[in-house]
Amino acid sequence: MPSDKKAKNKRNKEEEKEKENAKEKEAEVVEDVPMEEEDDHEDEPGGIRIGDIYLPPPPPPACTFDSNGPRLIITHIENEFFKSYAGRQVLGPFHKSFTSIVGPNGSGKSNVIDSMLFVFGYRANKIRLKKLSGLIHNSEQHSNVQSCTVAVHFQSIIDKDGDDFEVVPNSKLVVARTAYKDNTSYYTVDGKRCQFKVVAKLLRAKGIDLDHNRFLILQGEVEQIAMMKPKALTEHDTGMLEFLEDIVGSSRFMKPIELLSKRVEELNEQRQEKLNRVKLVEKEKDELEEPKEAAVAHLRLENEITVKNHRLYQRYILDCTRTMDKAVAKKQEIDDGMSDVKKQLEELGTKKKEKGEEIKKLGGQLEKISKAKEEYSEKFKGLESEDQKLQEDMKHKNLKRKKLIGLLKTETEKLEELERVPEKNEKDIEECKKLKERLEGEREKEQEEYHKVMATLNSETQTLQEEKKQYETRLIDLRKTVNETKSVVDISQSELDIYQSTEKSEKKKLEQIESGLKKAQETINSRKDQVEKLKQAVPDSDQKLRAANQNLLQVSPQLGQLEQQLRSQRVLLEEKRSSMQSSHSHNRVLDFLMEQKRNGNIPGVFGRLGDLGGIDAKYDIAISTACGPLDNIVVDNIDTAQACIEALRRSQVGSGTFIALDKQEKWRRNAESTIQTPENVPRLFDLVKINDPRVSPAFYFALRDTLVATDMEQASRIAYGKQRRRVVTLKGELIETSGTMSGGGNRPNKGRMGRQAAVVEVDPKEVERIEINVEELMKQQGELRREKSQHDDTIHQLTKDLKIMKADLQKFGREVAVAEQQIEVLEAQVEGQRQKAKDATSDPKKVKEMEKIITDKLKLYKEASAASEKDEEAVQKINNQIKEVTGSKMKGVKKKLDTVSTKLEKVTAEITKLQVAIKTAQRNTKKTKDKITEMETEKLEGETELKGMTEKRTAIEEKATKVLEELQAATKAEEERSEKVAEIKSEYEEIVSEENKIKASKIEIDQELEKYENIIKENKSKASHWKRQMGKLDLTEIPFSDPEEEEDKMSLDMLEEAALDELDPKQLQYQLTMLQEKLAQSKPNLAVIQEYKKKEEVYLSRVVELDEITRFRDEQRKYHEDLRKQRLNEFMSGFTIISNKLKEMYQMITLGGDAELELVDSLDPFSEGIVFSVRPPKKSWKNITNLSGGEKTLSSLALVFALHYYKPTPLYVMDEIDAALDFKNVSIVGNYIKERTKNAQFIIISLRSQMFELADRLVGIYKTYNATKSVTINPSKFGVPEGTEEKDVVQHPVSTPPLVSPPPVLGESKA
Repeated sequence: MPSDKKAKNKRNKEEEKEKENAKEKEAEVVEDVPMEEEDDHEDEPGGIRIGDIYLPPPPPPACTFDSNGPRLIITHIENEFFKSYAGRQVLGPFHKSFTSIVGPNGSGKSNVIDSMLFVFGYRANKIRLKKLSGLIHNSEQHSNVQSCTVAVHFQSIIDKDGDDFEVVPNSKLVVARTAYKDNTSYYTVDGKRCQFKVVAKLLRAKGIDLDHNRFLILQGEVEQIAMMKPKALTEHDTGMLEFLEDIVGSSRFMKPIELLSKRVEELNEQRQEKLNRVKLVEKEKDELEEPKEAAVAHLRLENEITVKNHRLYQRYILDCTRTMDKAVAKKQEIDDGMSDVKKQLEELGTKKKEKGEEIKKLGGQLEKISKAKEEYSEKFKGLESEDQKLQEDMKHKNLKRKKLIGLLKTETEKLEELERVPEKNEKDIEECKKLKERLEGEREKEQEEYHKVMATLNSETQTLQEEKKQYETRLIDLRKTVNETKSVVDISQSELDIYQSTEKSEKKKLEQIESGLKKAQETINSRKDQVEKLKQAVPDSDQKLRAANQNLLQVSPQLGQLEQQLRSQRVLLEEKRSSMQSSHSHNRVLDFLMEQKRNGNIPGVFGRLGDLGGIDAKYDIAISTACGPLDNIVVDNIDTAQACIEALRRSQVGSGTFIALDKQEKWRRNAESTIQTPENVPRLFDLVKINDPRVSPAFYFALRDTLVATDMEQASRIAYGKQRRRVVTLKGELIETSGTMSGGGNRPNKGRMGRQAAVVEVDPKEVERIEINVEELMKQQGELRREKSQHDDTIHQLTKDLKIMKADLQKFGREVAVAEQQIEVLEAQVEGQRQKAKDATSDPKKVKEMEKIITDKLKLYKEASAASEKDEEAVQKINNQIKEVTGSKMKGVKKKLDTVSTKLEKVTAEITKLQVAIKTAQRNTKKTKDKITEMETEKLEGETELKGMTEKRTAIEEKATKVLEELQAATKAEEERSEKVAEIKSEYEEIVSEENKIKASKIEIDQELEKYENIIKENKSKASHWKRQMGKLDLTEIPFSDPEEEEDKMSLDMLEEAALDELDPKQLQYQLTMLQEKLAQSKPNLAVIQEYKKKEEVYLSRVVELDEITRFRDEQRKYHEDLRKQRLNEFMSGFTIISNKLKEMYQMITLGGDAELELVDSLDPFSEGIVFSVRPPKKSWKNITNLSGGEKTLSSLALVFALHYYKPTPLYVMDEIDAALDFKNVSIVGNYIKERTKNAQFIIISLRSQMFELADRLVGIYKTYNATKSVTINPSKFGVPEGTEEKDVVQHPVSTPPLVSPPPVLGESKA
């Protein structure tokens, strides 16, 4: 896939280029404010999403030159300090179809396109500069401009006939970009800052694709279009293939195809890895197959031993049960002969019972007396405990009283100390006043010194000093007034607080008590209601719980019995079904005869001889080889055999060989007897398990005394011994009595007899009846289970609810008791507290007077403070003025004066503090006195309580004395009853003694009874032992078992008594010994089974993973192929249209030439690219590179116009595309633009008159004073008579900053 690799390289280079562009744009942007737009990541309608790969919808081709709806045009451009444009310059208005920009070289024509490139997000090097800061205008008149701005004004119009058009309402759009000296920039849309992607998305919606910029043809680029290589050599280049793919829109497939190709390669690698893992685990699993089979065979052998042990234990239990029954019968005979002895014993037993009841009656009385005695004792202990509690309470109260005495002493001392505070503080205040007077003297001295220094200053500060002195003189008095009023306000407020403190304290206590009382009452009311409800709910729930438990006790046994019955019926059903299934044969003859038997036509048919018995798998080959008649059909007599032959002949089913049992009865004795065998090898007949003993002669007839040897060596010794014998080996090698040998080989006979007898007579109606019974039992089981589940849920919920209710009942009861106690305490306190609060109420008149005094004094303080602050500000202001004049001369004097003033203020504050302390001490004195009064009251209450406790303790001692007397009386009564009980017990023991004498006389009889009891006990113990042993037996689950195999159908069934009688314990023990020896020889690795299971699970999971990744790989591969085909189809469709239109355009422009786009590789257009070939008029076909400059330009323009037909863009901007054309071709191109492309706006920079004379609007560019200006004219109005409006000629003055009127509207184009 060479084309895909080249496309991949191209895309990688484009991605790197886009990253570089993004980095540069990030450096250019200062701050982007996103507009309110839709999410860019939303899928467009018609797009395709393949997982995380998104393929946008194809851009529809227009394939027309006619305008079929609104289109976007540029009305004008505003440049502000952009490159050669000084100030704010407006370019335009531009015509809706054809506008030409003209001007001398170097005037700034190309800067018009540069301004568009700047707004459309081009980097600085594309605008012919190295960095953005170079775009800012720089001239002598404007040498330090910090930024430049370009704004492109758009609006949508609808074309009408001729040059007329209609402006779409609200379609104006202004896109601007501003750059700064620091190389940063930002975009705006209609004045709102936004990111470049918002601009690109907005313009893309209007038909302007900023990603490919095919609408911009810069200076010199027109020839480059034709000179493009067939395909880009590097990802940073653009060839003709990439150029056309961008236009057609098939380039959108490149990245998804690349991603899918890479994904398919990765999925192939992952699939190969998973395939290797599957093969590896499959190999490991196959290696474990043989050890696994050995381990499974070992488990089957263990199960066979378990089944035989289970049957042997059942036989032992049956024997023990029968022995017990015999012993019980003999014991009953002995019991019947002991009637007289039993009669005496019954009489003594009656007396013994009467005495026992009398003893019981007296014992009950004695128990009541003892109970009363215990109650008196508990009551006495309770009184004793209450007395001890009172002692503790008295001790506590006494300690509290002592503590109160100590606190009273402390508070008294504190009161004395507080009473000394006023006197002490008065002395300190006197000392502070003396210090204050001294400091005031020092301050006056310092002020005099200060004034002397001030007097020595020059006359410049004389006026300020006098003014300051006036303010300071007045400030001294004002400060004194402020300090005095502040002190008076503080003292008055402290007096009011002290006066009201007691009232507030007592009222707060009262509120707390009343709140506690209300809360306690609410608690009692709510909890009592809840307690009443719970008292009713608890018995109801308890009753419901008992009923639910009773119902559960009834349902559970019923469900257990039903499930046991259902299990037995299911086992029976499976046995019947298995028997029916096994009775079916692949032999048409046998199936026909068995069907005749079931229909009652031939009832004497038993079945195929091989199906009437079973043998261990070990001897399968031996019996299949040695027993030829296994396929013969067994019937009861000769008549039945003849009836079978007749029936086969009539139905033409086939033929068969029959064994008549009446003719084989002669062999029954041989079948029932045993023989001595050489080397103790088994007789093959003895190894056959026969369910129906009637057919045993038939098996003997077929096998006779054939012996089974382990190998050929043993078989030879036995067969050719003193007595010739018929011997077969385990591998199927048979030696006849005549000495001939047969069998063996690589493929011996096997499978002719199963492990168990297969022929069982089963009535289909009975099977149907059992199935109906099982269904009915299952229905009953479901109903009982649902009922049991309901009862379980009810019991669980009721138990939970009952527990919560009982806990809540106890909790609420305790809360009510606590709340009632709290109410008693609070009600006792509330009245006293109310009286205290009432007594502590302040006099309202006095409070009002004190508040009025504080208000008046506070008002004086504020007035004095405001006046003082005003004068201080004036003094400070004058000081600042003096400082400016005097400098540092006053610093020392001023510092001393300030120091003295500070000390004076501290002394004044200390005086105020001492005065407040006096008031505080007076307030605390009152509080301390009140506290002492309360403590004395509490002390008196405590002494009263102590006295009450003493009286209560005396009453308790009196009650305890009475209880002690009652306790002594109960003790005496207890002793009397005990003596009477002892007398009756003595009589009871005499009766027991006489009874023992009689019992001694029947020791022999008892010994005989004991003998049989021991027999019963011994056999009962043996039966229990065998039952326990049988309970320990359990079949091992055979892994990887086949339910259809007989060896995997083992079960521990309980046999009927008749079947157990037929079992020979010795034979079973012999078989068990043989099996255990075989088991001992088998030493498999049982861990292989688990390992095999794990390997199998891993294998299956890895196969699933392989299938999943294969499916996903195929799906992604299909997507990849589909996208490649779709890309090819879309490209070829667009390529054909463009190629045909190119031919038409070139013929029209060149007046007879021809041009075409040719695929280098027609099978794979994307591998080698596209060649642009032309045939100029009257010349041969030439490659584009061999053309002249003018011919290249014409070819490129033909392609541009063809692309405009295929997918028009609303506007085209071209810079000197006619530079290489002669006047004739310029005229042709200009006229084509004029006539054929009226559905787009063309803005063309041209210096050729044949071009710009055809334009609908001319924009003239010129430069004066190193700055570019513009003038716009309408050629159709040029040179019109006087009276024409001046707005048809728009000229921008040279003056800066530009003073321009609003930008010209597009309506001028209609003139």
